[in-house]
Amino acid sequence: MVHPDPQAASRPRSSLPARDIALLLWAAFLTACIGTMVFFALFDPVLLAHDDAPPRWLADRMTGYACGFFFFWILCSVASLVTAWMIDRRPAQDDL
Repeated sequence: MVHPDPQAASRPRSSLPARDIALLLWAAFLTACIGTMVFFALFDPVLLAHDDAPPRWLADRMTGYACGFFFFWILCSVASLVTAWMIDRRPAQDDL
């Protein structure tokens, strides 16, 4: 049986381990893939960049897909990391 560390509650909360960060980034990657597919099924990136003088690098459809994917990936990564940071990992203390 594993006994909780009695000093764990007094220690400051540590940062996320590398494995947790990798799992969060993988989940954010998969979510960004789905979000990109849904978003670009409804909107054409060339039409979104339609302007009087769009930048040359944005006039390509593949560039629009890549920018959209990385936007969704960053957004999902930040949301996942903030959620994981807010979770309290300290063991519950028994109130006697």
